[in-house]
Amino acid sequence: MEGQASAMRLGTMSIAATLLLMPLLLGCVPLSVVRDIEDAPSRRPTNDPGIDHIDSLDLALDSEDEAVRGAAIRQLAAILVEEDINSDTWHRASEALQGVGPEARQALPSVIQALNHKEPIVRQTAATVLGNVGPQPGVVTALVNALACKDWQYGYVREAAAEALGKMGSAAGDAVPALSDALDDEFWFVREAAAEALGGMGPQARGSVPALTCALGDEGWSVREAALAAIERLLPNGEVVSALIEGLGNDSPSTRWGAALALKEMGSRAASAVPTLVRLLEEDDDNDVRRVAAEALGDIGEQEEAVPALTQALEDKYWRVRRAAVRALVKIGPHSDVVPGLAQAMSDTDPRVRSAAAQALGDVGTRATEAVPPLVQALEDDSGIVREAAVLALKGIDPRPEDVVPGLIEALDDEYGFVREAARSALTEITEQDFGGDVGRWQRWWSERQQRRP
Repeated sequence: MEGQASAMRLGTMSIAATLLLMPLLLGCVPLSVVRDIEDAPSRRPTNDPGIDHIDSLDLALDSEDEAVRGAAIRQLAAILVEEDINSDTWHRASEALQGVGPEARQALPSVIQALNHKEPIVRQTAATVLGNVGPQPGVVTALVNALACKDWQYGYVREAAAEALGKMGSAAGDAVPALSDALDDEFWFVREAAAEALGGMGPQARGSVPALTCALGDEGWSVREAALAAIERLLPNGEVVSALIEGLGNDSPSTRWGAALALKEMGSRAASAVPTLVRLLEEDDDNDVRRVAAEALGDIGEQEEAVPALTQALEDKYWRVRRAAVRALVKIGPHSDVVPGLAQAMSDTDPRVRSAAAQALGDVGTRATEAVPPLVQALEDDSGIVREAAVLALKGIDPRPEDVVPGLIEALDDEYGFVREAARSALTEITEQDFGGDVGRWQRWWSERQQRRP
């Protein structure tokens, strides 16, 4: 079967290439064939060996004879740095060389030399090949040097170098300082690759945790995720939260923000960070840091010590902080009385905060009956989103009909259809009657009901 497959492959090649490789397929590989493979380009009138020759080399890579494979690999590496060559030929050779794997070490000097080529794509290919080769002598140093070349045009080279070092894991430990520096690269994809590489290097990369903590404040979400994943891989569970708490005290607002966001994502596992997050919510000068601190406290959940700070944050100067505090309070848990603070937020100056407060009260449910009056009042709010949220909250609280039905009937005449539909649904659930959106029928029914009351 292997012979048939090889024959089929030969059918797509030139006659010259077929004659060149026929001894290989027959099981006998004279030294002259190896020389033919190594010397073929030099006998061509130009530097371009042609696609047929690349196909010959690619087929030679499947040989069982190590000498033939080595000759093909060295030829592909030589083609990699040729100046005057057809782009299709070059890309075909590059693709073949990148698929070789560890055996590309047979052309190691040429590949390392290619890292200094003037063309970025040649350097990028060389870095990828070196990543497949693994930690051979000189490879880590060469890749570190590639990382150090900060010219903008070599961004993808630096990314490939970081990825190559990452493949080597702990064997590339000498690259930790360079990878830590790369977390400040101008390109997000380089920063992401550096963070991922550090995460796979084991205990010897723990010194990079402070730099990774700073990267939690990166503007790129994928970089932040890679940095947090790296920290979690490098540190035991108990130390991860401690490292993030330390990040909350960083001088950079973006780092504090990133550390708080990471603690938010950890949820209840970050309970030991609550006191520091409370302090941040109360004292930090940065609006977004306070906002994420409030969000983190909510996602950590059921920490009653956070309620006073969150309640106080309902008066924060920044509306996003106030809204985050509202949403966090409702997540704290049933053992804390958060209803007074949420009811207070119904009078906030920003409709987005009032809407969030109404939604939160609806989530509290039947324990929020004391908030019915401000919710009924909100049925006349200037904002349609607040009026709808108030209707839905009243439906969730299940109040006495006497307290809410008149206001809900009036809401059936609201200018917005979504408010009218919410009012109809709430009336039906609270009264167990259904007159659709007919305001007159609802009013007559309610009047008759009131007259029948003793």
